[in-house]
Order: sequence, then structure tokens, then C-alpha cells
Amino acid sequence: MTRSEAEAIYDQGKTAVVDCLLNVVERLQALEEQFAKNSSNSSKPPSSDGLSKESLKPVPQSLRKKTGKVRGGQKGHEGATLIQIGTPDAVLEYHPQTCKHCQTSLATSRPITYCRRQVFEMPIPTVIVTEHRAFTLGCPCCGKETTAVFPETITQPVQYGSRLLGLATYLHVGHLEPILK
Repeated sequence: MTRSEAEAIYDQGKTAVVDCLLNVVERLQALEEQFAKNSSNSSKPPSSDGLSKESLKPVPQSLRKKTGKVRGGQKGHEGATLIQIGTPDAVLEYHPQTCKHCQTSLATSRPITYCRRQVFEMPIPTVIVTEHRAFTLGCPCCGKETTAVFPETITQPVQYGSRLLGLATYLHVGHLEPILK
């Protein structure tokens, strides 16, 4: 709006000025509402928010009260850790090959002492194949043959066991792993 247009409205009287002023205020409010919209209060996508401070989420504040103590374990608190056991399942020995000072071979030297470290680990899963044999025996009295009966769960010449089938079902259903044939 130019100065001459504003003077023309003023010359039209009080109601024209008030109507024009209300129209300007209404347009200003609409622009402010449009500018204030972001992805959290409208249907705009988050990518349209930009990197302004208003679009960044506030850092959550802890609801805990400050105690004045330092972080971590407090003085006098007994810690808990793994304890070495006396009979490990396997022992690996490491012997130095040469002296680190003069490079002399230590192949014939006897150990003075050693330091122990233990690692607790899960075993590598392996498949165990069990062969079931049903023998046929001849009766010493009547001479007829009798064959032993396999357990009810053994129905095929080759099959998977119940634990392996259970693991496969768990991985398929619980972790969406495909079943391979």
C-alpha cells in the first residue's frame, strides 16, 4: 500500500480506516500462524522444519534431585566381579621365546612363575548326531527273530531332534529368520 492509497482510505472516514486496520491485523495473524507451524503442530513433514533452534527437541532434564555425591560407586561400597575358579575347563599356556632384554633363546629355560587370567565364554554350538540301532536277536528256545522297537520320537532314517527343531522354531518365529530346507 502506498502513501496516497492510505490517505484515500483516511479521507473515506472512520469506518474505512477501522475496516482496513482490521483487515491488516487479520492478515498479520494468518501469516504468524503459518510461520509458527512445524512438524510437531501440523501435518508438515519433519524435513521442512530446517535447523532453527525452535525445531530442535529440548534436551530432557533429569527428575532426580541432586545429592552432592560424585558419580559412580561411593567410597566404602564393596564391588562385585567375576571370581577365578580353581579348575578351568581348558588351560592355554604362553611361553616367551626370547629374552626381551638380550634376545637369547628361552627354549630350555624353566618357568619361574606365571600369571593367570580366565575368560568365561559360551561354547560354540555344535550339532551332535546320535545313531539309534534296533537289533534283531534270535531266540535260543524257539529260534524265531525279535527286533527291538525304536523310541516313539524316532520315526525316520534321518531326522532332526526335538531341541534342534525347537531352536529353529524360536529363530523363525522370534527373530524372523528364514527356514532353509
